[in-house]
Amino acid sequence: MTRAFESLNISEDPFLLEKGSPAKRFIRKFGDPGNTLEEFGQRVLSQIAREKEIVQGVFLKVEIEEGVEKLKFMAGYACIKLDTGEHEFLMGEGLPGQVASDGKILNLKSVPQGYMSVRTGLGQASPNSLIIFPVKADKKVLGVIELAAFHDFTPEDEEFFTSLSELITDQMLVFINETENTK
Repeated sequence: MTRAFESLNISEDPFLLEKGSPAKRFIRKFGDPGNTLEEFGQRVLSQIAREKEIVQGVFLKVEIEEGVEKLKFMAGYACIKLDTGEHEFLMGEGLPGQVASDGKILNLKSVPQGYMSVRTGLGQASPNSLIIFPVKADKKVLGVIELAAFHDFTPEDEEFFTSLSELITDQMLVFINETENTK
């Protein structure tokens, strides 16, 4: 079964690949979204990291447990795996939970030194900024993506991630519908 963003009418014509919004051009270069929602989340973060110089990222998805909506780790980029339970957020809890509750992007500049650490084989440093945005269908939040960078995120980045969120949502819904149809 093909899941490769069919609604975008992807073309191999280089001229057509350059047309459209930056988010649509990003998705056109994306390729195969994977076989599971988790694989898709990992690929999204990896592609964003390459395109936007992201040094760490996490994709949290909304899950319902005993009638309570929670954000839970789905995929990470350059971070310790966060599926231990201590990185779950209720709606409105912590910054990811607040972004999910508000349904709006949050761009934080001047992240305090030591707030978080990005590690490489050569050393470690704190990122300068965080951007957190909801992935939502209409007003229903399906997940939240949190990204860290050594550079500040611009208003153009905010616009890019807002547009990208809509495209990510479309693909998430494909996976969710496939999962529901196989039950």
